[in-house]
Parts: sequence; structure tokens; C-alpha cells
Amino acid sequence: MDRAAPVRPRGGARETPDFVLFDVDPHQSTFAGAVKVARQLRAELDAAKVQSYVKTTGKSGLHVLTPWKAKDGGYAESRAWAMVIAQVVIALPIVMG
Repeated sequence: MDRAAPVRPRGGARETPDFVLFDVDPHQSTFAGAVKVARQLRAELDAAKVQSYVKTTGKSGLHVLTPWKAKDGGYAESRAWAMVIAQVVIALPIVMG
């Protein structure tokens, strides 16, 4: 997983993200490997009862997006949450293709 970052609304302030984006790129693996990581990420989010959406990046990877509500906090809180989720997924034994 390349990064996990809050996404600000169009024209909105950075401090008020409305999505968190997880960027899954294959790098030295294959697209199938990126799909495996994205599926595992989505399974972790589902287990936490967090809605998520997967989309292609337009290059060689995938984006997994989750809605973020202002009541859950601002940029710092969304980034901290995203990093925790990313570390959990990175630590999982995912077999890359």
C-alpha cells in the first residue's frame, strides 16, 4: 500500500476531509497482487463496519475510499485512523501474485 491519506472536499479546506483514500499499487508485484491487498483492506474495513468503495486509479493500481464525517474529526484524526488501518493490513500475511 503506497499511502493512506485524507481527501479534502472539492474547494474545501484541508482540515475538513470527506474521504480517506488508500492507494494500492502493485510496484514489483502484479495487478492481481494489488487486487489481493485491496480485498484484504476492504475485508478489514467491513469488519470495522466502515463503508468503502474500490476504484481503479487509471494507471496500474486501485484506490479504496472510505467516507469521513466531520463528527469523526478533522485532518489529523482521519490521517491517524488511516495509518492504523494501513499498518494492520501491511502486517497481514497476504500472498502477492
